[in-house]
Amino acid sequence: WEVRPIAECRARTGKNPIGGRWVDHNKGDATNPNVRCRYVAKDIAFWKDDAMFAAAPPLEALRILLSDLATSGRARVGGRRPGARKALLIDVRKAHLHAFVSEDVYVALPPEVAEPGMCAKLVRSLYGTRAAPARWEALYTETLESFGFIRGKASACCFYHPEREVRCVVHGDDFTFTGHDEDLDWVQHQMESHFLC
Repeated sequence: WEVRPIAECRARTGKNPIGGRWVDHNKGDATNPNVRCRYVAKDIAFWKDDAMFAAAPPLEALRILLSDLATSGRARVGGRRPGARKALLIDVRKAHLHAFVSEDVYVALPPEVAEPGMCAKLVRSLYGTRAAPARWEALYTETLESFGFIRGKASACCFYHPEREVRCVVHGDDFTFTGHDEDLDWVQHQMESHFLC
C-alpha cells in the first residue's frame, strides 16, 4: 500500500477508508502452536449481495483429473505419450496479495503504523476486499495462459497445456496438475518464478 491522506480517500470514493483488523490463526495445536497473522479489510461485511465472486471448480473436475491419472498407464488414447503420469499439488502462499488492484481502494492503516489523518491506498489486493478473489482469479488465469495453458470452456478453473499434455484444476490458491515428470518439473519452475509457492 501507499500511505495517503484520508481526505484523498473521501474525495475519490465518497467514503471513509475501509476498516481493517488482524486475524490470527493457529495452524498447529496447543502443544506445537504455529500462529499465522494476517491483516484483512472489512469490506465484505458491508455487502449483502453475491456480486463478489470467484469461480470454483465442480467436484467432478478433480475426480476426472484423478481418474485420468489413475488410468494413464493403461491403454493409450489418441496421441498421448506413454509412461506414468503423476500429480503435482501447489499451494500458492498469500495468493490475494499477488494481484494488483484495479480501482482505488483505501483501507485503515494497521494500529501499529497508524498516523492521524492518514490511510492506506492499496497497490495489491488485500484479503477481505470485495475484488480480491476476482483479481486473484484474473491473475492466475493470465499467468497460466502465458505458460501456454488453455482455459476450459465448461469450468473457468480447469486448464490444459496441449504441447505438454498437462492438465490443471485450480481451487482458490490450490493447483492440482497432472503430467509427466519433466513437464511437472517445468510447471513447478514456472509457478515458483511467478508466485510464492
